[in-house]
Amino acid sequence: MAISPTVSFAPANLEVRVHVMPDDVNRGLDVIAESGEYYRSSHVQLDGKDAPNNTRVELRSLPGRTYGVRDSR
Repeated sequence: MAISPTVSFAPANLEVRVHVMPDDVNRGLDVIAESGEYYRSSHVQLDGKDAPNNTRVELRSLPGRTYGVRDSR
């Protein structure tokens, strides 16, 4: 997973790029940004072995905080 930018001013737009190996069991990906009371997630449908190797998710207008970003693989 790669996140850009790593530091920004609020409200921030983050681009999250996730590398996922194509596999029949890969049907969805949840990208989650959370910090204390704030939580945002984005679900991306994957097409198993036909899914692209790289998936891009944009999280827009995040308020000023320090975030942990994770995927649900």
